[in-house]
Amino acid sequence: MSARRRRSRRPELLIAAALLLSAVVFGLGVALGARSTGTNTANTPNSSPGTAAPNPTTAGARPDPAPGEMPPTVVVVSAGRLSAIDTASGTRTQLAAPGVGPFAATATISSPTIDATSAVVYFSAQAANTTPSVWRVGTVGGPVVRVAPGLEPAVSPDGRWLASVVDGAVVLTDLTDESATTRSPTGNQRFAKPVWSPEGDALLVELGGSLVVFPRSADGSLGTATTIATADRMLHSPSWRSSDGAIVALRDTPPGGVVLDQTGAEAAVFALETTASASDYDASGELFGYLLTTGTLRWQGRNASGQLAAAVDGFAW
Repeated sequence: MSARRRRSRRPELLIAAALLLSAVVFGLGVALGARSTGTNTANTPNSSPGTAAPNPTTAGARPDPAPGEMPPTVVVVSAGRLSAIDTASGTRTQLAAPGVGPFAATATISSPTIDATSAVVYFSAQAANTTPSVWRVGTVGGPVVRVAPGLEPAVSPDGRWLASVVDGAVVLTDLTDESATTRSPTGNQRFAKPVWSPEGDALLVELGGSLVVFPRSADGSLGTATTIATADRMLHSPSWRSSDGAIVALRDTPPGGVVLDQTGAEAAVFALETTASASDYDASGELFGYLLTTGTLRWQGRNASGQLAAAVDGFAW
């Protein structure tokens, strides 16, 4: 082959090489793009350290919950109103609102929680310059009934015990006879955000930035508290996972949270899109809902994730 002919082929070779390089780069970009669209499974609250699947018990399952596997109802507080969202249809049903029924126009509705044993929602309401109270209403609507004093209600898994916060103390109400006992903190500290264990035999609360657990006796009295996370760990808004008894708490820096065992030992760390103000597991303990400080309510679990609602101030499922 002559030198002229070899030189004439050189542009063709350069073009072919450029096309090949472009194909490789494009293929790499597609692969990276596909990975970025999925859930960051290494950093989810259902992860174990070094485990790729977000929930080892459901690894290999279909990527999205099938109809009927999502909790049927998500309760949200949005624009001051309490509503139930049907997760199958997206339909919203208003359950309570300021200026409606027993609530003054100045009432603030907050902190919903669901009693799955009776399809009842408990929530707090407080009008200006009045004592806050806990109310209940059916998840499909109906009469609204005052139950107990306080804020931040939490109902035990068997539906019998209601914990609420009154002036920084925890009030435990037996819903079978409405008798109540009070546990007050020492000094100037205040209890906040009570959460029941999956068996209902212990109550987790925030105390001055720490997380403490009280055992509950058969008569409803709370025993000696055990601190599982001190204030320097800067954890808040805990939820208690029913699938394995782990405690999941949020933190702001970096945005995300930690998974703790019941002694407070750290089992895993996870990241979220931005800081979150509340979290809650569904009854199965497999779907993790969290409320971002932007007002967006999201969920993740069973190898999938998604958005439930926007402009939300509080939620439960």
